[in-house]
Amino acid sequence: MPDEQAHDDSAPTGEQPSVWEIRIGVYATETQANEVKEQFVRLLCPDPEHEPPCPVPWSAWVVHESDLDDPQLYAELTEQGEAERHLRP
Repeated sequence: MPDEQAHDDSAPTGEQPSVWEIRIGVYATETQANEVKEQFVRLLCPDPEHEPPCPVPWSAWVVHESDLDDPQLYAELTEQGEAERHLRP
């Protein structure tokens, strides 16, 4: 009888794929944040017209800090961004 569980040959022995979240905070305008997201999208999937499936399924979106579970998560980034903004001519 064939094994009914799918096996991923690219995963290390004993390790099965699952969902992982990679967070990247940016201090930017909404337009700039969306541009950064699009750059990551092109890194993840340089050929959007490829036949499915994607080698690594993924999704991406932009979330404002006010919608985060922990709005203080990027407090240091905000402080850094504000300080650097005042250094620009």
